Amino acid sequence: MLNSDTEVQGDALAQVVEFLKTHDHVGIASARLVYPDFTDQGVARTFPTPVNALFGRRSLLTRLFPNNRYARRYLLSRQHCTDEPFEVDWVSGACLMFPRRLLEQIGGLDERFWMYWEDADFCFRAKQSGWRVFCLPKAVVVHHEGKSSGGRRHWKTIVEFNRSAYRYYRKHYLRSRLQPMTAVAATFLTLRTATLLFANALRTR
Repeated sequence: MLNSDTEVQGDALAQVVEFLKTHDHVGIASARLVYPDFTDQGVARTFPTPVNALFGRRSLLTRLFPNNRYARRYLLSRQHCTDEPFEVDWVSGACLMFPRRLLEQIGGLDERFWMYWEDADFCFRAKQSGWRVFCLPKAVVVHHEGKSSGGRRHWKTIVEFNRSAYRYYRKHYLRSRLQPMTAVAATFLTLRTATLLFANALRTR
């Protein structure tokens, strides 16, 4: 899987292919995704927890306090400073590779995710089935984030990001609509969506 807004550097994809060929226990591998200035995008991560809504990759608190312990624990690729491959929970679907036998075992992407979080769901299902997920720092892919979806600040991307976050949380952590945390998660994500839409409207005036 490779987004249309990426630029593969050198033999990055060949490196990922070779890693998968020589590591049978690995089900998913990714290059290191970087911004156009080659700083790490922080998209090789641990699985999200509710606290990452406040200390996520692009949250205000993480921008203000980039070295806070919650963001450091979540954004694994930003803390990994060597060229050695390292294990993570999930990687971005902007650049993600897997062998055919993984697809045959767990199926493809869940099409109920219109956009966003389908990669986290895919990696979650892979790990539940006993596979491991790795990021390869020496393989580099530049990601012009948001270009393939018309820009992250478009109102629909804000709505769909939070809607998919709720679907991911419901699918993997909540067993019933009657659980109290279902209402809590829905309420919080609705408020978060409204806040971001309001801030976006002010920014685009």
